[in-house]
Amino acid sequence: MKRILILLPIVVIGAALATPAHAGKGKKGEKGEGPSVGMLLKTYDTNGNGTIDGDEVAAIKKAFDGGDAEVKKLDKDADGKLSDSEIASVKKHEKKAK
Repeated sequence: MKRILILLPIVVIGAALATPAHAGKGKKGEKGEGPSVGMLLKTYDTNGNGTIDGDEVAAIKKAFDGGDAEVKKLDKDADGKLSDSEIASVKKHEKKAK
């Protein structure tokens, strides 16, 4: 019984330290705000090229007009419309060359 009481705080602290600070928050890249680029690409990048283009643009605009909360977050200037540059912001993050 003493072993359980001693190990329990260690397990709880270890779990807390292993959980990222941004867990559960919507994230854009690594900043913790805006839509999840990965989710949007998974949903709308049907040809898998890493960007939203062609028919995919039409699908994302339709979702925006339909009130999709994640897609609405793309409207950075809050003008009620999605510009081409706002849609183009949904792309895979390029790995930086070392």
